[in-house]
Amino acid sequence: MGSTSAMVDAARHAWTAEEYQRASEAGVFPPGLRTELIEGEILEMSAQGADHVRAVLKVGKRLRERFAGMAHVRVQMTLPLGARRVPEPDLAVVRGDEDDAPAAPPAADVLLIVEVSDWTLAFDRADKARMYARSGVADYWVVNLRARQVEVHRGPDAPGYADVRAFAEGESVRPPLAPPDAAPIPVTDLLPPPEDDD
Repeated sequence: MGSTSAMVDAARHAWTAEEYQRASEAGVFPPGLRTELIEGEILEMSAQGADHVRAVLKVGKRLRERFAGMAHVRVQMTLPLGARRVPEPDLAVVRGDEDDAPAAPPAADVLLIVEVSDWTLAFDRADKARMYARSGVADYWVVNLRARQVEVHRGPDAPGYADVRAFAEGESVRPPLAPPDAAPIPVTDLLPPPEDDD
């Protein structure tokens, strides 16, 4: 039993961002299949529910307001962050105007990444947080749909983020890299409407 497991591990191939991009352009992945490259492993992305879609729209609107004239908001686009990292975050705020934006912006231009999370919460809190921290992303938010809160990760360090804080409904969160006059964002403005218990 152990030898089979060892053989499977030995057969794994850590993909590079370049290999992943070539495979994607060559049509290796089935049409409509959404994937991302996380630390050399190609992962299939989960389907999006209605609350996920609503939250992505709301977060995108608020971030565009706060970063107007300074940065643009990328929604569910691949974002190369290293030799073996090509995630597709729900939202990424990238320095500069979208009309002149490169397809692969430098990691230093990524001001904020947001993942809207329901079924993927554990992965977004752990694996993705480590990956974004290693890539030097200064501000990473997890919009936790189940707990109806925004979990803010700041102070990237090799194993993760030094500062993680949850903001609940009734509180507000402010992106530190937004223009100085940008107003804090109420957590409620980033969440879909609560479900009725009726």
